[in-house]
Amino acid sequence: MKKNCKKDALKSLTDKVLNIFKKQIEIPISLNTIKKTLNVVDEKQLSLFKQAVSNLADKKLINKVDKGMYQFGAVEELDIPLTDKKMIIGKLDITRSGMAFLIREDGATPDVIIHESGLNGAVNKDTVAVSILNKRNNSSRLEGKVITIVKRFTEKFVDTLQDSHYEGESILKPYGLNFPIVIKQEHLNGAVVGQKVVVIVYDWRNPPFKPPYGKVTKVLGIEGESNTEMHAILEQFSLPYEFPKEVEDFANNISFDLPQEEIDKRRDFRKDLTFTIDPVDAKDFDDALSFKKLENGNYEIGVHIADVSYYMPEGSELDKEAYMRATSIYLADRVVPMLPERLSNGVCSLRPKEDKFCFAAVFEVAPDGSIMSTWLGKSVIHSDHRFAYEDVQEIIENEKGLYYDEINILNIIAKYHRSLRFNEGCIDFSSRELRFVFDAFNNPVNFLIKESKDAHKMIEEWMLLANKSVAEYAGKVKDHEIPKPFVYRIHDLPDDAKLGILATFAKSLGQIINIKTKYHLSKSYSKAISNVSDTQRDILSGLTIRSMAKAVYSSQNIGHYGLGFEYYSHFTSPIRRYPDVITHRLLFSYLEKTNKLVDPDLEDKCKHCSAQERLAVEAERASTKFMQVKYLEQYLGEVFDGVISGVKESGLFVELTANMCEGKVSVISLPKDSYVYNKDIVALVGTRNSNKYQLGDPIKVKVERTDLHKRLVDLVLA
Repeated sequence: MKKNCKKDALKSLTDKVLNIFKKQIEIPISLNTIKKTLNVVDEKQLSLFKQAVSNLADKKLINKVDKGMYQFGAVEELDIPLTDKKMIIGKLDITRSGMAFLIREDGATPDVIIHESGLNGAVNKDTVAVSILNKRNNSSRLEGKVITIVKRFTEKFVDTLQDSHYEGESILKPYGLNFPIVIKQEHLNGAVVGQKVVVIVYDWRNPPFKPPYGKVTKVLGIEGESNTEMHAILEQFSLPYEFPKEVEDFANNISFDLPQEEIDKRRDFRKDLTFTIDPVDAKDFDDALSFKKLENGNYEIGVHIADVSYYMPEGSELDKEAYMRATSIYLADRVVPMLPERLSNGVCSLRPKEDKFCFAAVFEVAPDGSIMSTWLGKSVIHSDHRFAYEDVQEIIENEKGLYYDEINILNIIAKYHRSLRFNEGCIDFSSRELRFVFDAFNNPVNFLIKESKDAHKMIEEWMLLANKSVAEYAGKVKDHEIPKPFVYRIHDLPDDAKLGILATFAKSLGQIINIKTKYHLSKSYSKAISNVSDTQRDILSGLTIRSMAKAVYSSQNIGHYGLGFEYYSHFTSPIRRYPDVITHRLLFSYLEKTNKLVDPDLEDKCKHCSAQERLAVEAERASTKFMQVKYLEQYLGEVFDGVISGVKESGLFVELTANMCEGKVSVISLPKDSYVYNKDIVALVGTRNSNKYQLGDPIKVKVERTDLHKRLVDLVLA
């Protein structure tokens, strides 16, 4: 009986303690305060109180933040709806200026803006619960502050080691943190001030009041050096840049020789004219075109893709590593491959004058471009020539050169299929791309503006046709048939509100973009981009892409909105994309009717590949931004023509017309006025003098300051 009484007393006291924390979730509470509130005085009550606190802490319903101080720590355990508490859960996105936004879990808008003072120890990408304070003046955004950290995103941080001014300590001030990480001397691992390092936090303590403790796990090199910074970016996004020894050993044991028994199983195209077309600096050639004129007047055109799956047994160490990476990463000055170099640039690469194993989509095409039949299967080829895009473009423009007749026919048919796509509502996302030229130390010394011309579009069209054909084979079923499990590249419907911004911006340029239907959008958008400057076209393209859902991999097909395809997959780049490897394996099992068991983890694999792709894109953008800042260091004080490429409450983003580099004009540096962000016209508008700075406006700016550490370029109006 006494035992039950004690149990009931403990439960009652535990509930009372928890209720006190629930009523004051925003700030920590001392245990002494709670003891006084509940009148805990004698030893028996004190023993129960300690047990109650211990139980709540074990269940993570409360968290210890300092000696004798605890804070409510489980938002999901609140017994009333979060909305009633004006609280929202989401992931933090902290900009390099220190401003933070909460990307809401429910996908609702608007996002919540959070100032540094309201982060409460949270860091970039942490999942947090935020209390809504109020709407900012003249803003559609909500303002809030972090109440509790639901889940830390990472314990690993990358930045430059600094002197803390305290003996025996150094500090790290990484992007996304508004407090330092303290590293004691015994945890420096040989690192010295000025070096870029990787640090793991082992004790979070109570930031920002008590900064966390960390230890150096890797020294990357001197800050500012290109090699150091590229490795730092990869570490920042937890992307590997070295292969484990067992993976390299596996790759090094793969032979270049093609076994005759395997050749005999494949369709032989080695006597057909075959060539590759790639960037001039490419080393991995994963696609080739074969061409043969048939006796009936039609053409047999093959799209041959490196047969990576033949060399990479499922479940092998090589396969596990490739899946973990999921994609090659194209940084500004280097490629971090998905496969070891022996495979990506050697065994699997469709190099000229070498026999290679491929997986092919072969089309019989009528002279008018109509597809008469399609064959899918494994092939063996011998590439006769390696072209760069520039070579083929010159042949097309001059109407002469090596294999001109075949290239001309391939180009004419490609243009026919391109016109079909756009007539059916495909959207043209093509825009210019900045590429840097580097010196021997990987410093950017010049730049190139890459534009999509006929040669690029020709290859793109044949790859799209192959990807579409493979997806249709797997996805299209007859009555009563069950769709085959497959990896699709899907693209959902766009965001109507963002399409509205696109239409508004186009109107400011004197162009009309009709967003009523996909067909109207495609037609009017194509017309608009043909009537504006190159830089304005880039902005239009960027706005259009941002209005769209992100393309992802999925085993559930919903079609590809942007391309206008009902069925679409990735088949053509297995050297650099793991989903293509999965596609090859599944397709081969269906062609061979091997009745391979359905992979129950297929959708999870699709999600993993999509997530890795997003990380790779973020890393690629960060590397480009670093090189832009490094390049503009030599132009401090110089004036450039530019175009306003982005508008925020905090200022203007300007793309420099001469070199496509981007910087920011802070709102405080604009002519004296009180500026309000007008989302309807995407502009900052002065309330007193009617100054207006609108997306797409031409503008003259001066390079005021560059900050390699934060990857920022500060501009001022010239």
